[in-house]
Amino acid sequence: MVGAALVVLSAGCGGGGASKETASPDSQQLKPNNYTHNGDPDAEPGTVPGAMTVLTSDGKGHFELRVQNQSSFGRIDDFTWVPPSALTITGPIRSSKGACALTGGKLECQVNLPPPSCTCKPGPVVVIRFSGTTAQSAPGHSVGYADGSLRIGNVTPVPYVIPSAPNKLSSTTPGE
Repeated sequence: MVGAALVVLSAGCGGGGASKETASPDSQQLKPNNYTHNGDPDAEPGTVPGAMTVLTSDGKGHFELRVQNQSSFGRIDDFTWVPPSALTITGPIRSSKGACALTGGKLECQVNLPPPSCTCKPGPVVVIRFSGTTAQSAPGHSVGYADGSLRIGNVTPVPYVIPSAPNKLSSTTPGE
Protein backbone atom coordinates (compact mmCIF):
# COMPACT_ATOMS: atom_id res chain seq x y z
CA MET A 1 0.00 0.00 0.00
CA VAL A 2 2.80 2.44 0.85
CA GLY A 3 4.61 1.55 -2.40
CA ALA A 4 1.49 2.31 -4.44
CA ALA A 5 1.12 5.69 -2.76
CA LEU A 6 4.72 6.55 -3.56
CA VAL A 7 4.24 5.61 -7.19
CA VAL A 8 1.15 7.80 -7.44
CA LEU A 9 2.93 10.72 -5.78
CA SER A 10 6.04 10.42 -7.91
CA ALA A 11 3.96 10.15 -11.08
CA GLY A 12 2.22 13.40 -10.16
CA CYS A 13 5.45 15.31 -9.52
CA GLY A 14 7.58 16.83 -12.23
CA GLY A 15 6.60 14.71 -15.21
CA GLY A 16 7.19 15.70 -18.79
CA GLY A 17 10.81 16.64 -18.19
CA ALA A 18 10.37 20.02 -19.94
CA SER A 19 11.25 23.08 -17.88
CA LYS A 20 9.33 26.30 -18.18
CA GLU A 21 11.19 29.59 -18.00
CA THR A 22 9.41 32.18 -15.91
CA ALA A 23 10.08 35.88 -15.71
CA SER A 24 11.58 37.27 -12.55
CA PRO A 25 8.91 38.71 -10.21
CA ASP A 26 10.96 41.93 -10.15
CA SER A 27 10.43 42.41 -13.89
CA GLN A 28 6.67 41.82 -13.93
CA GLN A 29 4.45 44.89 -13.96
CA LEU A 30 0.94 44.88 -12.53
CA LYS A 31 -1.70 45.30 -15.21
CA PRO A 32 -5.09 46.83 -14.45
CA ASN A 33 -8.20 44.69 -14.77
CA ASN A 34 -11.16 46.11 -16.64
CA TYR A 35 -14.11 46.18 -14.29
CA THR A 36 -17.04 48.32 -13.27
CA HIS A 37 -16.22 50.73 -10.46
CA ASN A 38 -19.75 51.99 -9.73
CA GLY A 39 -18.66 55.63 -9.83
CA ASP A 40 -15.78 55.34 -7.33
CA PRO A 41 -12.90 57.33 -8.92
CA ASP A 42 -10.36 55.54 -6.72
CA ALA A 43 -11.45 52.21 -8.20
CA GLU A 44 -10.93 53.09 -11.86
CA PRO A 45 -9.02 50.60 -14.00
CA GLY A 46 -5.32 51.32 -13.61
CA THR A 47 -5.47 52.41 -9.99
CA VAL A 48 -3.59 50.39 -7.41
CA PRO A 49 -4.88 50.64 -3.86
CA GLY A 50 -2.40 51.40 -1.15
CA ALA A 51 -1.10 54.93 -1.57
CA MET A 52 -1.99 57.90 0.56
CA THR A 53 -1.51 61.58 -0.22
CA VAL A 54 -1.41 64.59 2.09
CA LEU A 55 -1.27 68.16 0.77
CA THR A 56 -0.26 70.98 3.08
CA SER A 57 0.36 74.69 2.60
CA ASP A 58 2.11 77.38 4.60
CA GLY A 59 -0.49 79.91 3.37
CA LYS A 60 2.19 81.88 1.50
CA GLY A 61 2.20 79.98 -1.80
CA HIS A 62 4.43 77.08 -0.74
CA PHE A 63 3.02 73.56 -0.79
CA GLU A 64 4.11 70.11 0.25
CA LEU A 65 2.66 66.90 -1.18
CA ARG A 66 3.45 63.67 0.69
CA VAL A 67 2.82 60.38 -1.11
CA GLN A 68 3.09 57.30 1.10
CA ASN A 69 3.28 53.74 -0.22
CA GLN A 70 0.90 51.57 1.80
CA SER A 71 0.63 48.91 -0.87
CA SER A 72 0.76 45.21 -0.23
CA PHE A 73 1.81 44.73 -3.88
CA GLY A 74 5.22 46.30 -4.23
CA ARG A 75 7.32 49.29 -5.21
CA ILE A 76 5.68 52.34 -6.80
CA ASP A 77 7.78 53.29 -9.82
CA ASP A 78 5.86 56.30 -11.08
CA PHE A 79 2.69 58.30 -10.51
CA THR A 80 0.79 61.36 -11.71
CA TRP A 81 -0.80 63.77 -9.27
CA VAL A 82 -3.54 66.10 -10.48
CA PRO A 83 -3.85 69.06 -8.11
CA PRO A 84 -7.22 70.28 -6.85
CA SER A 85 -9.00 72.66 -9.23
CA ALA A 86 -8.42 75.56 -6.80
CA LEU A 87 -4.62 75.09 -7.00
CA THR A 88 -2.26 75.94 -9.85
CA ILE A 89 1.35 74.74 -9.58
CA THR A 90 3.76 77.50 -10.57
CA GLY A 91 7.09 75.77 -9.68
CA PRO A 92 9.85 75.14 -8.72
CA ILE A 93 9.38 71.45 -7.92
CA ARG A 94 11.69 69.56 -5.56
CA SER A 95 11.31 65.89 -4.66
CA SER A 96 12.89 63.92 -1.81
CA LYS A 97 13.13 60.83 -4.09
CA GLY A 98 13.32 60.44 -7.83
CA ALA A 99 12.29 63.29 -10.08
CA CYS A 100 9.04 65.16 -10.68
CA ALA A 101 8.08 67.50 -13.52
CA LEU A 102 5.10 69.68 -14.27
CA THR A 103 3.33 68.48 -17.41
CA GLY A 104 0.01 69.99 -18.46
CA GLY A 105 -0.68 71.25 -14.94
CA LYS A 106 -0.04 67.80 -13.40
CA LEU A 107 2.93 66.48 -11.45
CA GLU A 108 4.48 63.47 -13.16
CA CYS A 109 6.94 61.68 -10.89
CA GLN A 110 9.44 58.89 -11.42
CA VAL A 111 10.19 57.43 -8.01
CA ASN A 112 11.48 54.25 -6.44
CA LEU A 113 9.10 54.10 -3.48
CA PRO A 114 9.40 50.70 -1.76
CA PRO A 115 6.45 49.07 -0.03
CA PRO A 116 6.06 49.03 3.74
CA SER A 117 7.68 46.17 5.66
CA CYS A 118 4.21 45.45 7.06
CA THR A 119 0.89 46.96 5.95
CA CYS A 120 0.22 47.51 9.66
CA LYS A 121 2.91 50.24 9.69
CA PRO A 122 3.31 53.49 7.75
CA GLY A 123 5.16 52.97 4.49
CA PRO A 124 7.96 54.96 2.88
CA VAL A 125 7.15 58.52 1.78
CA VAL A 126 8.22 60.80 -1.05
CA VAL A 127 7.90 64.53 -0.27
CA ILE A 128 7.35 66.95 -3.15
CA ARG A 129 7.63 70.70 -2.51
CA PHE A 130 6.42 73.31 -4.97
CA SER A 131 5.07 76.84 -5.31
CA GLY A 132 1.53 77.51 -6.37
CA THR A 133 -1.41 79.86 -6.45
CA THR A 134 -4.92 79.23 -5.18
CA ALA A 135 -8.31 80.60 -6.06
CA GLN A 136 -9.13 83.77 -4.19
CA SER A 137 -11.54 83.36 -1.29
CA ALA A 138 -13.99 85.80 0.18
CA PRO A 139 -12.72 87.75 3.20
CA GLY A 140 -12.93 85.62 6.34
CA HIS A 141 -13.09 82.35 4.36
CA SER A 142 -10.39 79.92 3.32
CA VAL A 143 -9.96 77.83 0.19
CA GLY A 144 -10.29 74.10 0.71
CA TYR A 145 -8.45 71.52 -1.34
CA ALA A 146 -10.74 68.84 -2.70
CA ASP A 147 -10.90 66.85 -5.93
CA GLY A 148 -7.16 66.32 -6.47
CA SER A 149 -6.17 62.80 -7.50
CA LEU A 150 -3.24 60.40 -7.58
CA ARG A 151 -2.84 58.00 -10.49
CA ILE A 152 -0.22 55.32 -9.93
CA GLY A 153 1.51 54.19 -13.10
CA ASN A 154 3.80 51.19 -12.69
CA VAL A 155 4.13 49.04 -9.61
CA THR A 156 6.86 46.41 -9.44
CA PRO A 157 5.64 43.48 -7.33
CA VAL A 158 7.95 42.26 -4.60
CA PRO A 159 8.88 38.54 -4.65
CA TYR A 160 7.57 38.00 -1.12
CA VAL A 161 4.37 38.45 0.86
CA ILE A 162 4.08 41.76 2.68
CA PRO A 163 2.50 40.86 6.03
CA SER A 164 -0.53 42.67 7.44
CA ALA A 165 0.54 42.07 11.05
CA PRO A 166 3.91 41.68 12.79
CA ASN A 167 5.03 38.05 12.96
CA LYS A 168 5.33 37.48 16.69
CA LEU A 169 6.48 33.89 16.18
CA SER A 170 9.67 34.90 14.41
CA SER A 171 10.73 37.08 17.33
CA THR A 172 10.32 34.23 19.83
CA THR A 173 11.96 31.51 17.76
CA PRO A 174 15.36 30.48 19.23
CA GLY A 175 18.29 31.39 17.03
CA GLU A 176 16.52 34.14 15.11
